[in-house]
Amino acid sequence: MRVLIITLATLFTNFVYGQTNNIIPKPAFADDLPGGFTLRESEVIRLEPGDSLQRAVATQFLHRLAASGFGSMRVSNQNGRIIFTKDSSLPPEAYRLRVDPSGIELTASSFGGYFYALQSLWQLSSDLRLYDSVSRKKYTPFFKSCSISDQPRFGYRGIMLDAARHFFPVWYVKKLLRVMSFYKYNRFHWHLTDDQGWRIEIKKYPLLTAVGATRKETAKGYYSFHEFDGQPYSGYYTQEQIREVVAYAKQLNIEVIPEIEMPGHSLAAIAAYPALSCDPSPTEVKTTWGVETNILCPTKYTFRFLEDVLTEVMALFPSRYIHVGGDEAPKLAWQKSAFCQSLIKEKGLKDEHELQSYFIKHIDSFLTSKGRRLIGWDEILEGGLSAGATVMSWRGTKGGIEAAKMKHDVIMSPYTYCYLDYAQGYMMDEPLSYRDMLPLDSVYAFDPVPATLAPDERRFIKGVQGNLWSEYVSGPTAADYQLFPRALALAENGWSEQKSYPDFLRRLKYHFGVLAKQGIKASTAYYDVQYEVKRRSMGKYFLSLKSKDSSLLIRYSDQVNAKSPQWQYYKSPIALSENSFIQVQPVSNSGAIMGKLTSRVFETSLLTGLPYQAEDVSKRYNGGSDYGLTNGIRGQIDNEFTWVAIGTDNLQFSIDAREQISPEQIQINFLKWQSGGILLPTQLKIEVSADGKTYRTVYLAPLENRLYPAKYIYTVSVDNPGTFRYLKVFGKNYGKLDTNYYNQSNRSSIWLDEVFVK
Repeated sequence: MRVLIITLATLFTNFVYGQTNNIIPKPAFADDLPGGFTLRESEVIRLEPGDSLQRAVATQFLHRLAASGFGSMRVSNQNGRIIFTKDSSLPPEAYRLRVDPSGIELTASSFGGYFYALQSLWQLSSDLRLYDSVSRKKYTPFFKSCSISDQPRFGYRGIMLDAARHFFPVWYVKKLLRVMSFYKYNRFHWHLTDDQGWRIEIKKYPLLTAVGATRKETAKGYYSFHEFDGQPYSGYYTQEQIREVVAYAKQLNIEVIPEIEMPGHSLAAIAAYPALSCDPSPTEVKTTWGVETNILCPTKYTFRFLEDVLTEVMALFPSRYIHVGGDEAPKLAWQKSAFCQSLIKEKGLKDEHELQSYFIKHIDSFLTSKGRRLIGWDEILEGGLSAGATVMSWRGTKGGIEAAKMKHDVIMSPYTYCYLDYAQGYMMDEPLSYRDMLPLDSVYAFDPVPATLAPDERRFIKGVQGNLWSEYVSGPTAADYQLFPRALALAENGWSEQKSYPDFLRRLKYHFGVLAKQGIKASTAYYDVQYEVKRRSMGKYFLSLKSKDSSLLIRYSDQVNAKSPQWQYYKSPIALSENSFIQVQPVSNSGAIMGKLTSRVFETSLLTGLPYQAEDVSKRYNGGSDYGLTNGIRGQIDNEFTWVAIGTDNLQFSIDAREQISPEQIQINFLKWQSGGILLPTQLKIEVSADGKTYRTVYLAPLENRLYPAKYIYTVSVDNPGTFRYLKVFGKNYGKLDTNYYNQSNRSSIWLDEVFVK
């Protein structure tokens, strides 16, 4: 109980609220009433006799107030102005909360309902000192009057933390649980095993942590297979620590769901016990990211091992669900295995996909016999789904739709809306993260129930989950930045039927303070300034600045390396010279800093600020704007997102200069990065035209893709190309990668930037 006092004191630190319309997630019904309730010294909390659920939540109420230094309150079954009332007709986790000058009443039918009523109550406080557990100065807590009737849209509202790629200490897991519970999350999905590390102690198999919990080094940067940090990386949770976390989560109305990956993403286990593989040769814990082809072999030994492991896991986790992964399991090893091919024939299976279904069904049968329920990523649909399995749909919503139509329960977690390891703003301004962008507004826009489902199929959508994979999330600070504030948007998706993004943003401004007082440095990428360069006429280029929050001011400076820059406030587009430096920052009307300080160096040319037409441009990599090839920003060797990526098709783009030009040079820069599958066009052709009909070739040559692992920039130059208006560029893609490249299943892509015509 002493631990509870300390940790709740850490959770509810200083921030200001005062109205029901500041609550996140938004209640189903909330009405502000006149006045408010002022707590007195020696206040009494009245409970119904013998109700242990009410007492548990009331105890948390007392501890929060005691931690902030307020009075000596007590619990009683007699008269009191803070009243807990049971209403058995309310659904689980539903609650009613009423505050008026005469007192506070919390009504529910379950622990979760009472607990969530309390979380909403904290957000009604208008006194900072209620959350001050340090100064303990004398004060009088005050709560704004209101009437709230609330219940969640979904019964499953989760966050997944990947502790396998990078390990997170127990103190951070508890901190995350506290914040999750404050925003009414009720599931914590703990990704405990993968190719890069085994993070859970299993008594019967000690080598899982003695060997599998340590990798000798870690890849540096984005999927780089040639650069490593040279440092061993270790970490795992003891069974005692896991019991501690599970018990702590229960106090916060959160169920902890463990994930033990199978049959893929299991190299750490195979490194410890090679007999688990179809090829029992010694191997090591994976030091790079990506998909591993060495997977578990469906032998009796493997199944006995997994049943032993899951038996110990179930003893630690009382959760209804046990997550078994099931994703990204390449079948190459099974195709080559005589045992697997024999097993396919013996069981009358069609192929290796049905063999994976056989594998998952075996585990499902075992878990079902123990009173548990299997949940897995949507690949478990391949080859046939076991009867009681729940599908977690991550590859978009297609898998979830398919499972719901088959009358299987579904948790929606598509990477397009729920992968919180993706960058939150322009990737050239963001810390190292996965190669994609998922801004706050996209997360909030997600509706977990696909419109294509029939009404009777929609009932199988049981909830929503945000996932934090940790390849590029190396510790607590990075995790906080990636999770917040997007986790608040997802919390509202899981709880609230009626949503309004502008209203959410208004409430979010309060909650940035909430998060800060809990020691969370949340991302402010939503407020970051967007740059756009456009050409008004030849030689005249103007920079427009914009924040998604139109209420903010934008200050800027053109001083390079100034410790105290002289700021100007942006009012209209800024004229650019041939080489311009600009740094910008969004601020509030009061001068408070709201977003990151970012900067750009612009090098203008005759085509800067003009639109272009290109085929197969990657949405991930477009040079930081819709004008990626002509935005005046050179591609940088240390920032992938300054480049324009032309998918896997051939390169083809065209630009209209809008008038005749006679430049001295055409220059196009390409990025070459063998280990990233980024290669030069095998042949490049540049054409120009005066009328857009008749073109002449000014450059035609093969480009050599020599094997060279490091990144470098290759420049193609054409001197004195003559007079023209229209420019066309064609490049032939290298195509399928050969054995010298890291990923034989992928085609190469072409990356280029910037097109300079001077």
